[in-house]
Amino acid sequence: MSRLGPPLPLLLLGALGALSPPRAAGQEPPPSPPPSPRPNATRPVFPVFPCGGDHRGESGFIASEGFPRHYPPGSNCTWTITVPEGQVATLSFRVFDLEPDPRCRFDALSVFGGHGPAAPLLGRFCGTFRPGALRAPQNRLRLTMESDGATAGRGFLAWFSAGSPPSHGPPQGRRRSGVFNKPQFF
Repeated sequence: MSRLGPPLPLLLLGALGALSPPRAAGQEPPPSPPPSPRPNATRPVFPVFPCGGDHRGESGFIASEGFPRHYPPGSNCTWTITVPEGQVATLSFRVFDLEPDPRCRFDALSVFGGHGPAAPLLGRFCGTFRPGALRAPQNRLRLTMESDGATAGRGFLAWFSAGSPPSHGPPQGRRRSGVFNKPQFF
């Protein structure tokens, strides 16, 4: 053996129990330790998502209260998202299930392109169709979810991330103006 200890194969054999003393003929092996108790071994453990919160960082998940279980009735939750300065915040929905209504009068999620009261509304959503990806004009987003006292769904699960701001085109939040011409095929 060297001054640094036994060669690596001997260490591995020792760790696997191959270097333990031999048993006499007919001797029972030592009992193995009892298995450690595993809480909720028959059902998966999900993270607990609270009503609202402040999320900061490059990326992460955000979800309605209690997701993936149904959100509670009569709640009003607000989440804020802040990605690093010089980046823009992007939100991409993975699951979306709120009480449907053509005008989103009962349960709805509103997404704003900033934290303050003057932040532009990027969209108000309900129902079961996943909204497309949303990009804030800056590094902040605010989400507000209201639910009435009746029907509830599973809520939402979304991924936020930081991205590079657009390098060309009109500033975010402004509409392009101009004329659209149809191609003349005939």
